[in-house]
Amino acid sequence: FFREPKHFEFLERTALPKLIQGKMEERNLRLRIWSAGCSTGEEPYSLAMCVLSQLPDDAKWDFKILATDISTRVLQVGINGVYPRDRIAKVPANLQKMYFRKQRQQNGEAYEVSRKLKDIITFRRLNLKESYPFSGPFDFIFCRNVMIYFDKETQQHLVQKMANYLSVGGYLMVGHSESLTGLQHGLSYVQPSVYRKGKA
Repeated sequence: FFREPKHFEFLERTALPKLIQGKMEERNLRLRIWSAGCSTGEEPYSLAMCVLSQLPDDAKWDFKILATDISTRVLQVGINGVYPRDRIAKVPANLQKMYFRKQRQQNGEAYEVSRKLKDIITFRRLNLKESYPFSGPFDFIFCRNVMIYFDKETQQHLVQKMANYLSVGGYLMVGHSESLTGLQHGLSYVQPSVYRKGKA
């Protein structure tokens, strides 16, 4: 949860306040995020908590997260939303209290994510190298520590595809160990591992 915290700090301090203000002025309360390579679900749940903490009157917003991975095994963990105590250690105490429910299990304490967070997230199997069965656009795409497993040609193709699924002004986040240097994508560099569609 909240891995590579600088991305979440950027969301809370910079990207979300600006985005939310703009959407409220336009009376467009639709917000979409894609967590690509979501693994066992900690990233999309972290994103859900982060955004909900920023949204004024969240019940009025059409806020959804798409979480995809190639492995059905890890996706099932995300769908179940149950994690051992040590896995939620980095979740702030107030968010633990708000969004997790303690469970007793044979191998110790576990914590289940609240229904409110589960209802925001749709988990789906997806091979990033194949066609995408959705239309977007997304305000944020998180594709962190995924492209390091692909060759340059595949990275090029993947980044261009993702750029097409971003809304104007939307952000692509990659892992801190990753860079889009040498790739053609049409996105503006904002800060290390953060790129934006349109002007930075």
